[in-house]
Formats: sequence, C-alpha cells, structure tokens
Amino acid sequence: FYEDKVGTFYDDVYRVIANYIIAYKEQYGNVDITGIIQSIENSDEEKKDEIMSDVIDIMEEDFHPKECNQELLDNLLDTIEGEKDRISEEDTLNDSLEGKDELEQARIIAEHNRRKANKK
Repeated sequence: FYEDKVGTFYDDVYRVIANYIIAYKEQYGNVDITGIIQSIENSDEEKKDEIMSDVIDIMEEDFHPKECNQELLDNLLDTIEGEKDRISEEDTLNDSLEGKDELEQARIIAEHNRRKANKK
C-alpha cells in the first residue's frame, strides 16, 4: 500500500522507517518489529536515536485499529496526502518570504491566506 499509493512520506524520519520496513519485508518476506528495530540499531543511520524513539513510540501506542480494511487505508491515504499538501504549502510560503522586507512578507501572507480561504 505504501509503495503503490503513498510513495513517500514528507517527514524524513517516517520515510526512513518506511524504508527499513520495506527492506526488511523484501529480505525476510514478513514484517517483524523486533527484526526491524535490530536492523535500525545495527545501522550507521545518522538519525538513529530519533528513528528508534519514533518506532518505540509507535509500538507503545494503544489506539491502532486491530483490523486493516480498504476504508481504513483510504482514510489513512487521505490524511497522508492532506499532510503532504499542508507541508508543501508551508514550505512554498516560507520560501517566498525569504529575503523579503516586512511589508512584502505581509502582502505575501495576506495573499496566501486569501487563497487558502477561497479553497474552503
């Protein structure tokens, strides 16, 4: 589902975690969280501590659905795509503000907010 529909996460840490899961599944034919954690621990990953912390946080959450169905996957995809769009929009706005004086920044922000309000 991730490879076919999502493609990639915008968040660097989540993207790395997804890549470890994909690599583990390709190598072993299943997804085993203990094995994935060992792969991460044994790696020379630059953000290893942050990645491990996120994996452990996800493991300890107790609100994940027990069953995965198409409706859940569709909802997750909508959420992921919405988050990608929001982050991309923020990045674009921040890039357009860079190096501008305060008056020009205010104009850009006002125009951004106007476009955003018109989308709704």
